[in-house]
Amino acid sequence: MKTTITVFMNPSCGPCHRLIKWLKDEKIEFIEKDIVNDPAASKEFAEIDGRYTPTTIIQNGEEQAEVIGANPPEIEKALSEIG
Repeated sequence: MKTTITVFMNPSCGPCHRLIKWLKDEKIEFIEKDIVNDPAASKEFAEIDGRYTPTTIIQNGEEQAEVIGANPPEIEKALSEIG
């Protein structure tokens, strides 16, 4: 199965931009969801009970990890365990 990474972000959030830059620099594929300007992303964020940005969801099949904040080491750890 393919691992998917979804980053829920707010355009005015500095840590969100740092995390996205890190993901791009590391050439890690991800889906960016703007919870401010995209009503569907905002609804999805509410459905997962999201409170803080960035929130990163890493999923592979039934396995899922959630990383809150711009925390590359935690994302790498989740990827190694799930991906």
